[in-house]
Amino acid sequence: MSELDTEKAWLEECRRAFRPPPRRIGLWEKYRLRFPKPKWLKARDDFSRFFLARRELLTNGVVVWGLVIQANGNLFKPGPQDHGAEFVFSPDLDNQPSIEHLSELAHQLFKLKGTTQPQHDLAWIANYLHNERIRVFGRRVPREISPDVSCEISSVLVRRAYLPTRRLTITAMPLVISPTKPRFGMVLPYRYWPIHMVQIWKQRLQYHKRITHQSQRRS
Repeated sequence: MSELDTEKAWLEECRRAFRPPPRRIGLWEKYRLRFPKPKWLKARDDFSRFFLARRELLTNGVVVWGLVIQANGNLFKPGPQDHGAEFVFSPDLDNQPSIEHLSELAHQLFKLKGTTQPQHDLAWIANYLHNERIRVFGRRVPREISPDVSCEISSVLVRRAYLPTRRLTITAMPLVISPTKPRFGMVLPYRYWPIHMVQIWKQRLQYHKRITHQSQRRS
């Protein structure tokens, strides 16, 4: 099986496990999907809108591949708090781009951060990524960057409990997104992931720990 076929199979398995919309969320499942507001979140922060839309997202959200453009640095290390990240994805359910393609888009978008751009769309992206307090929910990726594939950007609160390692160790993961704009999103909890995806995340964490330990010993 090719890498692309594996990605497609994993995404379909995620969709089956989470169930097609509209889905009914039972009491026990609601408990396991709980998402308390972070202590740092202020009412004026647009992330507050996510909590107003969360019930609809759980009921009618659709599963797609997401790729981190940038994330709060605390998400890459252990900690108690959930934090935000910027994701690129395609809302086209039937023609999902490969993880490699999304990774290239994320790289190109991140390179814009803080730069001066002549085109309005590119300048807006550069400022938004530099500001780090602007939230977007379904901003179209400029055609200069993605001319052939319709992709969007959303700010996502990353729930640590939804990740196999409770931190970011891999930047590609399944997202649940709103079927219409504003395009709110959340990481699909790992209990709905294929077991091989979960194992890869855990193996990557162990690899990071070994590299860090070796670096500390040399210093």
